[in-house]
This record gives sequence, structure tokens and C-alpha cells, in this order.
Amino acid sequence: MRIYLFFILFICLRIDSYAQHIINVQKYYAHAYKAESYIISNDMRKACTAYDSAFLYCSAPFSNDLYNQVVALLSLKDYEQVKRRSEQLILKGATLSFFNQSMFSDFRKTAYWNDLRNRYASLAAERHLDTGLIKQIQAMIEQDQKVHCQLPQHSGDTVFVKQMSELNDTLSQSLSELLLKHNYLDEEIIGAYFVDTMLSTQPFYWVLVLHEFQRHGVQLDSQIRQMIYKGKIKSETALSTMEMASRGIIFTSDFKVYNNQLYQYDRGDTNSKIFKLNAKYIKRLLTPAYDPEVIQLRAQYYIDQPGNIINKIKFCHCNTLSPFLFTISVNTTGNFRSKEDETDFFKTSKLIDCEFISIK
Repeated sequence: MRIYLFFILFICLRIDSYAQHIINVQKYYAHAYKAESYIISNDMRKACTAYDSAFLYCSAPFSNDLYNQVVALLSLKDYEQVKRRSEQLILKGATLSFFNQSMFSDFRKTAYWNDLRNRYASLAAERHLDTGLIKQIQAMIEQDQKVHCQLPQHSGDTVFVKQMSELNDTLSQSLSELLLKHNYLDEEIIGAYFVDTMLSTQPFYWVLVLHEFQRHGVQLDSQIRQMIYKGKIKSETALSTMEMASRGIIFTSDFKVYNNQLYQYDRGDTNSKIFKLNAKYIKRLLTPAYDPEVIQLRAQYYIDQPGNIINKIKFCHCNTLSPFLFTISVNTTGNFRSKEDETDFFKTSKLIDCEFISIK
């Protein structure tokens, strides 16, 4: 009887712990989105405070949120905190070359930079990254790329296509097992995806996920959803890929704006008007993202509110050289019905004046 009661108590504690974790993830996103809204309104001090609040709910913040706070801190010339957050980026895989970006030029003149540079070797040694696992995944990527890079020359070769499909099956199954075995391959295990001075919002293995979804495979669906729920990957990063493969999730990242409203792809409407974009025919966004059902679904996946996303799209459109990193797609904002629509939309912005926010 005691064993049974202990088992029940253990299960209840596990459920309670998981529920609290989800609440913490929700609060993390809420504060991070608030920080982004402050960035857009050029209030960097409040942005940094909001990021600090977000990080209280997560022992391992997303690298691009840490990065955005570093950019904001640079604008405030708070170099002590720049050093502190940069140390966290180094623990996630950043090398000293990452700080060769021009926005760090004044920071590199300070004693804080000298200290950071001198401590780099010890910080790198403190990383808890699984190098063996990273090498294993890199080998999988090499296998994938070796075949996929040959596809344009062999697209009509049924034998080649079959072999590629079989390889995709094997790699997706292997990746699925690794995700389940190694805590969904979060940044604390494999690091963030740094390439010289660049930081990607996607994990370095994401090409394997992309190819699985492109061929309408389903081996990774459950794992990717769990990664989102548990805060192991930025929601919009994962959802944009899933939606591309028509996984039944309302479109969340490739937005269109018309008459100051945010719209999304209506993939289920066969009567949608067809517009040409980048030599590809796509369906025009018809369903407003303010629909209550859509709002509820977006909350389930920790997606920012549509109004805030509109402002982020405007910000990115007007500040193409801004160093801030937002996990939204801004590549489709030119698809307005006329030049007048586009001009009118960006004129109606209440938060920004289409002026570049420089980092000095």
C-alpha cells in the first residue's frame, strides 16, 4: 500500500512539475516579446529589463534572445552587462571571431573586452556541449548534403530518387531517436548555430528536419511539437518549417500585411486568389489572424500577438541594417496589391518612423 501511495505521489509531482515548466515557458515568451516591443519603440533600457525578467523563468535562455539583449546593452554602453551576456553566448558556442562585428568596436576598446578575451579559453572549457553527439549529427548532415546536392542532376533518375528517399528515412529515424534520447538536442547540449560573426535562429541540424518535411514525412512531427511545448526551440523557427509542409498548423511566420491588418495563408481554401511571387504561384492571404480560434491556437504555440508581429515586420522592413534578430519572416512584405498599399501601410505605423536605429 505504501509503495502504491508513493507511486501516486511521484506521478502527481511529475505532473505538477511539468505544468509549472509550461507556465515558466509561457512567462518567458511573454517577457521576451515585451522586450522586442521595447526594442521597436527604441527603449533599450526597458528592453533589457524585460529580457532580464524573461531569463528568470529559464535557466538556459535562447541564444538569439541573449544576443538581442547584448545589442541593446551595447546601445546603452553598459559594457559590464555586455560582457556578462557575452560569456553566456560563448558557453553556447560563440568564438572570439563572433565579436568582430562592427557593433562591438567600442566594447573591444574596454577592459571588459580584455577580460572576456583572456577568459575565453576557460569559458570554452566550461561548455557542457556533447562533442561526440555533435560530430555524429555532422556526419549525418554530410550524408544528407552529399546526396541532395546531386538531386538537380538526377531529378529524373528514379533509382537515385529512391535511394535518396531511403537515406532520408534512415536519417530522420536516427534524428528522431537522438531528439528523444538527448533532451531534444537543445542549445545546452549541442550549442547554438554560430558561423563566424553570424548567429542562426535554427539549430545546425535543421536541414535534416527541412528535408523530412519537404518530402511530407511524419517521423519528426511529434518530437518537433514537444520541442516547442517544452521550450527547447523558438516556436516560430519550428512552426514556419512545419507549416511549409502543411502540418495542419495555422501559418505563423510568413505573414502578409494589407490595410494595416495581418493575414495568413488559407491553405484549405481552393477558391483563394493566386498571386505570383518570386516566380512561384502562391495563395493570397485571406484569413485575418485576429480570428479567436487562431488566437487560441497561436497562444498554444507561444506565438506573439498579431499587432506586435505587424510592428516587428514594419521594423525589419524599415531597418534592414538593424543588428537585432527576430524570429519572423520578413521576406514577403513586398507582396502588396499595389505600390500605394505598401506606401500607405508603412506611413500608418504609430511606433516607428522608418528611421534606422543605430548602435553607437
